[in-house]
Amino acid sequence: MKSNSRQCRCGRLRQVEGFDSLLQFNEFKAELARALRDGALKEVPVAQRTSSLEQGERWLACNCGETWRLVGPRFPFRGIFRRVVEGTEV
Repeated sequence: MKSNSRQCRCGRLRQVEGFDSLLQFNEFKAELARALRDGALKEVPVAQRTSSLEQGERWLACNCGETWRLVGPRFPFRGIFRRVVEGTEV
């Protein structure tokens, strides 16, 4: 069995059901950008959009295989970050 030397980030990622401020969202995006740069996450194509409000949607895959969905805030919607399983949110 070949081990992956990169640390899985899924254990450290948390679902977000609405960002409290644009500052919080930007700090969260910076954390994700570091994980992308380090190779712990990679951007993958969006498999299924669920709303026309979600124009800035991004999907990110962890090196362990988990996929996460990020949608930024757009008033009155406060944004989300959720785990995705087989193309749908968990």
